[in-house]
Order: sequence, then structure tokens, then C-alpha cells
Amino acid sequence: MFGKIIYATVFCIALPIGLVFWAQATSAYLPPPPFENTRAGTVLLVAGIALMGASMLALHIHGRGLPMNGYPPPVYVTRGPYRLMRHPIYVGFCVACAGTAIMYQSGGGFWLVLPTVIAGCAALVWGFERPDLLRRFGPLPDQHEPFFRIPKTPRILIRLLRACVRIAERLANSLRTRRIGPLRVFNHAIYSGSAAFVGILIAGIFTGTRGLCAVSITGVCTLVGGALWAQFVEGSPTLLRPFGYYGAILGGVIGALLAPLTGADTLVLLAAFATASPVIVAIGRLRCLVQGCCHGRPLDPGMDAALGLRVTNPSSRVCLMSPFRDTPIHPTPLYAIAAHLVIALILLCLWNLGARLTLLLGLYFLLAGLARFVEEAYRGESQTRVWKRLTEYQWYAVGFVVIGATVTALPCAATPPPAVFTGYTVAVAVALGLLTAFAMSMDFPNSSRRFSRLTG
Repeated sequence: MFGKIIYATVFCIALPIGLVFWAQATSAYLPPPPFENTRAGTVLLVAGIALMGASMLALHIHGRGLPMNGYPPPVYVTRGPYRLMRHPIYVGFCVACAGTAIMYQSGGGFWLVLPTVIAGCAALVWGFERPDLLRRFGPLPDQHEPFFRIPKTPRILIRLLRACVRIAERLANSLRTRRIGPLRVFNHAIYSGSAAFVGILIAGIFTGTRGLCAVSITGVCTLVGGALWAQFVEGSPTLLRPFGYYGAILGGVIGALLAPLTGADTLVLLAAFATASPVIVAIGRLRCLVQGCCHGRPLDPGMDAALGLRVTNPSSRVCLMSPFRDTPIHPTPLYAIAAHLVIALILLCLWNLGARLTLLLGLYFLLAGLARFVEEAYRGESQTRVWKRLTEYQWYAVGFVVIGATVTALPCAATPPPAVFTGYTVAVAVALGLLTAFAMSMDFPNSSRRFSRLTG
């Protein structure tokens, strides 16, 4: 009962209040909704609340439970509003948010809170609710066809997805190494090095020559933070030099805080790296495909096997550290690449439009958190711990969303400085790219010392 009270307090009281404060704080620098109609906003607000109430009542009567993901009803419901749509509570909440933003002419509510709520509901469905329903009810959720439903994926898109998966599968089975004395060089060095090179290049251009020293320090801190985090969280006798995303972010923040020592601006540096980070992740996930890290779990029953990766390379972490050899698994690195390319496009456009630095930084945390929450639901690494039905990285992702929303609400009017491109910027990017390639794609296999080996 205590857990249910806490759950209801968070989602029924704290969340709406938090969204209202967030909308008020960000409306100071965002334009109002493109139309003004108080009556329409009121109608949407009432309709959304009514749909939510009817849906909750249906879950209580027909599902014999409460509308709580943490304490779900034991019976799958297809009656009442669920006869019309799969997730009427989420739809009602989004409609109510839209109505509130229009009714109060809230720019923050319309342009920031509403899209985030819609994306958050989608992330909750795909990152938790759908996998949970399939585990508890088998194929029943997919057999449920309400009146309003997403159209079937066009065949041309299915063919395109299959082609992308086949390319990813070739990469996933392409791991090769070359020995240079005691040094072992992995062929994914091209991807880890390129990710760092492009990311440092973007951050360096955005911060200008004055910030190059700080960019270098932050880049090194990012690498060290990723290594230390994963060493303490995931280190094992067969994986002596792992790297962790959240540790890299923490290391980067620490490095950026040192920026004033070099005459650079911390906020500019953080926003520049935030804008570059989705590009770094998108390229770096190619390294994950080859290495076999961040791999997915087996496809859900009924899914097209052609949409899954089959990894048979004995050197891949999929074969070395999981039981999924030659099993169709979710191409989770591919999911991450697609999501971060979208995030990169959004942030790069906003940077060029001169958006506030706090908006850029906050949006990165927010969007990356939502993307990771969904991706994590389909990953299959055995060392990942689970707490309260969410993986530890999903909890970190939720924290990212909260941090992102908080940062966007900070009262700061600073905007991006003019971009500057010089040969020094390229030189720094090349140096950090080579260092990253060495750290993430080269090791000493005959040594058993800490940080000496990448894998087996």
C-alpha cells in the first residue's frame, strides 16, 4: 500500500505540478502557441481529463486493478475506451496538456512540455509497458485491434529496415584483430577514433580557438570517466577495460567545470559537447556493433526474424559473454544510431538558430534520456542489474530527463558564440581521435592487469 501511495503521489500530484512550473519557467523565452482560443483549450482540457477518468475506471472494473504500471491490473482490458485505442490514459493526458497550454497561451507548455509529454508517453509504452504486457499476457496485446490504431508498416519501409539490419549484421560479424608486438588492434578502431574526431571537431568549432584547451581537457576527462565508471560497475575477469556512457558524461561535466582555468566558458563548453554528443554516439555505436557490446536480447515472439541480428563471430561479446550466439536479437545499436541522428539534427538546427545554451544542454539530457530508456528495454547484457522492474540504466535515463527539464528552466539568456574553424581545431580532433582509438580499440591481450584487455 505504501508503494501505491508513493506511485499515485508522484504521477497524480508531483508530475502535473512539476510540468506546470516547467511550463511557466520556459515560457519566458519561448513564443506563445500559434493560435489563441481559450474555449478550444478548455474543451481539450476537459475532454482529456474525461478520457483519463473513463480509462482508469475501465481498468478498475474490467482489469480488477489500478492504473499503475508499477502495480498493473491482472487482467488485460479491451473494453471501454480501450476498445477505441490502446493507451487512452496517455492520450487523454497529452490532450489535457495541449488544452492547458492553449488555454493559458503558454509557450513553454506548448513548444516544450507538450512534445516532451508525448515523447515520454511513447517512451514509457515502448520502453516498459509493451514488453511488460507481452511478458504477462503473451500475444494477446498484439491481437488486440482497437478502432484507432497505428497503420501497418508499409512494405517498402520493412524492406528498408531489413536492409539496414543486414548491413548491421555484417558489421556485427566483422570483428578482426591485428597484432603489432604485444599490442592488439581491433578493426573497430576506425569507428571509435572517427566518433571522437568528429565530436571534438564539432565542439572545437562551436567553442572557438579560445576554448580548444578546455575542449581537449574535457575530451580526456570524458574518456577517463567512461573507463572508471564501467570498471567499477561492469568490470570482470574477462572484461578488464570496459567503457560506460554515463561515466563519460560525468567525466565530461567535470572537465567542463575546469574550463574557467583555461579562460573558456563552462556553459558554452557544455552546450557544445551536448550538441556534438549525439553525433559521437551515432558513430560510436558502429564500434558497439563490431565489438558486440550494448547488444540486444532475443526478438519478441512473433517478430520477423529478418529484423534481428544473428551474431556468430566467436570474438564478439555476444558469443563470448551471452547465450545468444546465432539467435536473432534486437539490433539495439541500430536503434541508438537512429535515435541519436534525430537528436543531433534537432540540436544542430537549434544551435544554428541561436537557441539558448541552457535549452540546448537541457534538451540533450532530456532526449538522450528518453532514447536510452527505450533502448535499454531491448538490451540483453547479463551484467545489467534490475531494480523495481526497471534496469539500472533506465533509472539513470529517468534522471537524465529530470536533469534536462531542470536545465532548460534555468534563467540564462546566453546564446551560442560564432563558430570558428582553424587548423588547430583539426589537430586537436585528430589527437583526441587517436587517443580514443587506442583506449577503446587497442589492448594488450597477454596481460591480466587492470585496463589491459578489452575482451577475452
